[in-house]
Amino acid sequence: MGKALELAGQTFGRLQVLEKAATRSGSNVQWVCRCSCGKIVVVTGSNLISGNSTSCGCTHVKHGQSGGEGKTKSPEYTAWHGLIGMCYTPTDEQFHNYGGKGIGICTRWRKSFLSFLEDMGTKPPYHALGRRDSEMDFSPDNCYWRRKPHLPYESLYNAAKKATEDWKKSSRGFKFQLTYDEFLEFTKTKVCHYCGSLVTWVNSSHASYNLDRKDNAGNYDKDNCVVCCFECNATKGARFTYEEMLIIGKAVREVKLLRGNSID
Repeated sequence: MGKALELAGQTFGRLQVLEKAATRSGSNVQWVCRCSCGKIVVVTGSNLISGNSTSCGCTHVKHGQSGGEGKTKSPEYTAWHGLIGMCYTPTDEQFHNYGGKGIGICTRWRKSFLSFLEDMGTKPPYHALGRRDSEMDFSPDNCYWRRKPHLPYESLYNAAKKATEDWKKSSRGFKFQLTYDEFLEFTKTKVCHYCGSLVTWVNSSHASYNLDRKDNAGNYDKDNCVVCCFECNATKGARFTYEEMLIIGKAVREVKLLRGNSID
C-alpha cells in the first residue's frame, strides 16, 4: 500500500484542507476541511483528489439539491462549534452565560476540532458536553459527556419503575430490571405483541401496562418482556401463560373490531 498523500494546506474547490482526521472511511484517509462558506467537514482524500468533493454541500443547497459528502455536521462538531460561539461570539445567545463571564476554551481545542474530538471521543446518544467545575474553562481535564436531564420517555420509565416497586411492596415480589436504554428500545414498538392493535406510549402512573412479562413469575427484564395493549395486559394478568395469550390475543383483536375500536 502506497504512502498516503499529504493534503494539509491544499485547496480543492471551496475546501481548504486543515489536518488529517482521526478516523478513516474504510481504508480511506479522511481530512478535516474548511469550506469557503465557513463550515467544517470531514472528507476522504480520494474524493478530494478526484474532484468528487469540492464543497461542504452548500453549492448543492443553493440550487435546491441535497446530498454531498460532509453536508451533515457530526454531533461532536456541533458541540465544538457551539463552544466557540458561546465563549467568543458576543452575538451568540449563550455568550452572556459563558464568554461574558470570562469562561473560555483551552488553546488546544480552540485551534482544532480534531483535537477536541480526540480528547472527548464520540458523543453518546442523549448526552451533552458538561464541565466538572462550572467556574473553569472548557478543557480535557474539566469536560465530560453528561447525560441530559430530560430524556425521551424518561418520566414514563420512572413511572413504570415506581409502579413495579409499589407492586413489589404489596408482596407480588417481582423486580423492574430494565435499564433506561432497554426500556427506550421497547417504546419503539407501537403494536401489541398479542392482538396487533396500536399501543400508545403515554406518561401515566400505569406506564408499565404497556409491558407484559411472558413468564408471570419472572422479572421485568429485556428477555421476559413484550409490548402489549392495556386490554391484553389486563386479560392475561396471572391467569394465562404466554403461549395461551398468543391464542387469546387473536380473540381480543376480533372483539375490538366488533366494537369499532381503532386498532391501527
